[in-house]
Amino acid sequence: MIETTIVEQKTYLPFEQLGQLEKLIRLHQELEIDAQNLDVVSHLLQRMEHLQQEILQLKNRLVFYEHFENDLK
Repeated sequence: MIETTIVEQKTYLPFEQLGQLEKLIRLHQELEIDAQNLDVVSHLLQRMEHLQQEILQLKNRLVFYEHFENDLK
């Protein structure tokens, strides 16, 4: 989920994970999702984003092949 580093008794997280942490905090506060369930919700949201990207790639490929087919006619 979120990786932290402890240096001299202070906890740090990588800058790249700040957005993910903010999203988890919003889910917890605004939607009242239990902290124990945030990992599951986060995984499902990541999976959904991945599938949306895959759909977009497939749509782009379809458009390419449709144009290619039309050019052959």
